[in-house]
Amino acid sequence: MWDMPLRFGRMERSFIYHLPRQMLPLWLRVKARLVCLGISRTGTYDSLVWSIHKPVSVKNIYADMISVVAENPLPLFPPCFWKAICPMKMIIFSWLLFRNKNLTWETLQRRNWQGPSRCSMCLNASESNLHMFFQCPTSLIIWYDLSTFFVFPHIIFSSVQEGFLWWSRQSPPWRSLFIITCWYLWNWRNAHIFQDSKEPLQAILQRILACYDSYH
Repeated sequence: MWDMPLRFGRMERSFIYHLPRQMLPLWLRVKARLVCLGISRTGTYDSLVWSIHKPVSVKNIYADMISVVAENPLPLFPPCFWKAICPMKMIIFSWLLFRNKNLTWETLQRRNWQGPSRCSMCLNASESNLHMFFQCPTSLIIWYDLSTFFVFPHIIFSSVQEGFLWWSRQSPPWRSLFIITCWYLWNWRNAHIFQDSKEPLQAILQRILACYDSYH
C-alpha cells in the first residue's frame, strides 16, 4: 500500500499540512493512495471528498482496503433477504450460511475439531454448506420437488454465494421459500445427528410447504 513512488511538488512542504517534517513522506503516500481511490483534497483545510461528489466514510476506505488484502473476498449478503417474509431466526441463519459460519463438519474441522466429516444426509461426500444445501442427492430431491410444485428452474449451483445471488433476483415469495427450505434442511440434518431421528424425506417437504403457506 505504501510502496508508491513519490513526487514532491514545489509547494509540498510540511508546514502546509501542519505536520512534523519527518511525517511529510508518509502523508504524501497516503495522499497518493486516496487519489487512486478517487478522493481529492479541496479547500484551505483538509476536506476529503469522492471525485464523484459523495461523502467519504471510514467504511468506504476500509472496504476498499480489505477487498485488496483479502484473497477471496465474499460478495455482500443480498439486502433483500433481510426483508423476507419469514421468522427472523431463519433470516439470521441464512446470513450465517452465506458467510459459511454455521457449524458444519467442515467449519468445525477448520477449528481443529476432531469428528466425522461425512454428510449426515447422504453419508457419502464430505459435509460442507455447498454440498449439504445445493449438491447433496438428498437435498436435491427436495429442491426438485419444490421446483416442480412452484415451477422454477432446477439449478445446481457451484458455490453457496452463487445460489444466494440467484435467489436474490427472484420474486419476494420465492426468496422466502429459499430461506425456509435451507432452515428446515439444516434442522433435519441436526435431528439426524443429535436426536438419531429417522424422519422420512417427505416429512421435511411437508414442513417447508406448511411454513411457507403460513406466511404467504
